[in-house]
Amino acid sequence: MDQRIKFKWWLNYLLFTLLFGASHCKLIIDVIDVNDNKPVIEIKSASANVAEDSKPGTMVALINIYDLDTGSSGRVTCTISDNVQFKFVSEVKNYYMLVTDGLLDRELQPEYNITITATDAGSPSLSSVKVLTIMVNDINDNPPTFTQSEYNANILENQPIGTFVMKVKAEDTDDGSNARILYQISKDSNSEASSFLTINSETGQLFTSRRFDYEQSVHFQIKVIARDGGDPPRSTTCTINVFIKDQNDNTPVVLYPFIKTFCNCIEDLHITSTVLPRPPTPPAQF
Repeated sequence: MDQRIKFKWWLNYLLFTLLFGASHCKLIIDVIDVNDNKPVIEIKSASANVAEDSKPGTMVALINIYDLDTGSSGRVTCTISDNVQFKFVSEVKNYYMLVTDGLLDRELQPEYNITITATDAGSPSLSSVKVLTIMVNDINDNPPTFTQSEYNANILENQPIGTFVMKVKAEDTDDGSNARILYQISKDSNSEASSFLTINSETGQLFTSRRFDYEQSVHFQIKVIARDGGDPPRSTTCTINVFIKDQNDNTPVVLYPFIKTFCNCIEDLHITSTVLPRPPTPPAQF
């Protein structure tokens, strides 16, 4: 029988005796508590999200923990999961603030499932458990990173405009718009060389924007920027070396030695005929 029902029954008995009995009596009832109530965990307020740049001591939740029992059975201790960046702070009896206890990093742990355990001091003790899930919101704290800091590309001369050259790729460990990457050719590159190629801003694919002539240039260099969509944005740069490969597009030209031969040829000379040098002119006779 519940102790409160017991107390109500004895009280009714006392009133009946006093009203209808012939004598007076004094009844003292001492209700002895037993540990029949588990501790109660009530989340009064909580934020399901916390920014990863939150300072230590930032409050995430306010929790009321109590026990309906009395005495030692009503004394409650509470703990949270180990190895989490949070702790309990209590400034008012039975009320606990869950606050950050260190620096958060969404890239290392984007979510925390914090187990709150409340245990009373009864014998045997009773416990209650509640799990509080907290998501770590991303901030733009990581710049994009190219898979290579320097790329080399080869292209044959005389290729048509729009010929595919190569593709660059960058990655960002942030989330959402902070991880969305756009590419562009750096204007800090040689002003002429930066116009030799175009780039797809979303895919990082590079294409020719002119025809190349190996005899005029065999190599040029540009820089490509990868910029994320954070606010403020972060960016990184890589170097592209482009080497122009030769094609056989020029006829030979004899430059040296230059020999000038004079001969008298007979018209209709067969192609297999031998042409002899003209004999020297005899000296004049006087």
